[in-house]
Amino acid sequence: MGRRILALVAAVAMVLVAVTVRDRRDNKHTTSHDAGGSGALKLVCATELEAVCDAIDAAEPGVDVTIEPVATTAARLQSVEPAKAEVDGWLAPGPWGAVVDSARASSAGTLFADASAPLARSPFVLAVWKDKRAQLACAEPVDLGCVGDAVIARGFRLGMAADAEAEGGLADAALAVGHIKNKNFATNDLDETDLSAWIAAVDTNADRVGRNPGGRSFTELLTFGAAAADGYLSTEAEVGPEYIAAAKRSQIDLVHLSPTVTADVQLSPRPGDRGQRLAKVVNTDRVRELLRTNGWRVAGLPGVAGVTPDAPRLPSDDGLPSAGVLAALTRITR
Repeated sequence: MGRRILALVAAVAMVLVAVTVRDRRDNKHTTSHDAGGSGALKLVCATELEAVCDAIDAAEPGVDVTIEPVATTAARLQSVEPAKAEVDGWLAPGPWGAVVDSARASSAGTLFADASAPLARSPFVLAVWKDKRAQLACAEPVDLGCVGDAVIARGFRLGMAADAEAEGGLADAALAVGHIKNKNFATNDLDETDLSAWIAAVDTNADRVGRNPGGRSFTELLTFGAAAADGYLSTEAEVGPEYIAAAKRSQIDLVHLSPTVTADVQLSPRPGDRGQRLAKVVNTDRVRELLRTNGWRVAGLPGVAGVTPDAPRLPSDDGLPSAGVLAALTRITR
């Protein structure tokens, strides 16, 4: 009898030890984002990808999707402690995960692993009313720097996405690359050349146009005509499908610009198991097809409506400056 009691006590003790060890392990997984964690995966999406991310949200019960401007996400993540950052991945046009990590203090640590290879791409294009093309006064191929000069010096009324949006920030960067003629410029070039003042002037004029109906989106440009804006700078994905079906298409030129700068859709995952699991959800043929049907160029899939026959092939990279320079540009233009 005594032996049975001792055996029972020993068995209970072993169970208690196992439960304690498991609880400690589970608590570690819950509190350490890098180790895994529990609950739904958290995906943050830029507003440009709303249709795609709504579809992910509807099809994936294990994923919580938040859709918001990149500036909102960046402001929330720029100084948060890594363990308290409630995000497992950020899907956006452009390298915004790297931009946030470059802006974080070195003591705060980085939040994201390397971004995925682009799921889809789209070059920047200019939709311009044909009767305003002369005021643009840019030779072929139309240079991004010349577009900015037309805004400052020739009164060309350029509409762009708001600075808080991914597309707006990338458009500013594309114009800056066109002005300085070098995508590999450094942050010190912003002050050692006229670039900082130049891009601020272009952006201020575009913001002024964007405060009026007609200059806030390509849809508004079509709706209100040339009363408020002479042209709209945007991605082919944003403009192309709507342009191809527009009743006023014959009145508008869709101009592919030089140098070619692209918005590349990337997932910036958190390091660890949760980020890897979210990457498997996002990097699928279904999501690639969703992107294609929403106007993006996707490798291996047919071209999208709105891509003109003479549209250039895309270069191997996005043509943008480094993440640190992108972060500095956003501080100038917002």
